Amino acid sequence: MTGCEGEALEVVQSQAAREFAQLWRLGQEIKVESTPRGWDGHVLSVTGPGFAHGDLRLRLVGDYQPSNAALAVAAAHLLDDVPEDAIREGLASTRWPGRLQVIAEGPRVVLDGGHNPAAMVKAGAALRRLIGSEKLVAVFAMLSERDPVQLLGALRTLSPDAVVFTEPASAHGHAISAETLASVYGPGANVARPARTALDQARGLAGASGNVLVCGSLYLVGEVLSLTDLRVST
Repeated sequence: MTGCEGEALEVVQSQAAREFAQLWRLGQEIKVESTPRGWDGHVLSVTGPGFAHGDLRLRLVGDYQPSNAALAVAAAHLLDDVPEDAIREGLASTRWPGRLQVIAEGPRVVLDGGHNPAAMVKAGAALRRLIGSEKLVAVFAMLSERDPVQLLGALRTLSPDAVVFTEPASAHGHAISAETLASVYGPGANVARPARTALDQARGLAGASGNVLVCGSLYLVGEVLSLTDLRVST
């Protein structure tokens, strides 16, 4: 079973053929239709060999999540004869901390731990579709093992109104300095430490009706998620 596309799918198909293995492919044997419900997630229908489910509720935000959910439903059917109620309850109760997760309002604070360019671009595009032209300020940090030019290029695709660069204390010296990131990024860059101060500055820049995206590093996302005094949304 796979959601691969392009060359990756060709490799999977070739290997499956060599092993005489059955292959379920997203978009072919497995199909999903999704109706977006904004910050409330999606309503899905998922079909595949021997199964069909409609009106499935998925609370995860992001237009890539229905595909993930469809693969999970298909995997459940491959592993066992799963009751309809279990499929529905499983999807409806699924939470993914740190993946387009809203933790506060006024301004809205969103956490996303995608820390490679492709993940950041996908999450950013999904976020922009949700917020439209609303103001967006990013709080950003990244580890020294990654390429700042590539990751900051992905950040620019979100068209943030401002970025506050910081360094997560939990990275224990493995983060690229906030000043270095700000220098590479250019206009619109700000620097603040620690992460709490960076978040407070970003919230001020965004204003009560704006949005703050905390991104670039799971260390940073984890630190912000641990701040218990934020007004958590339900």
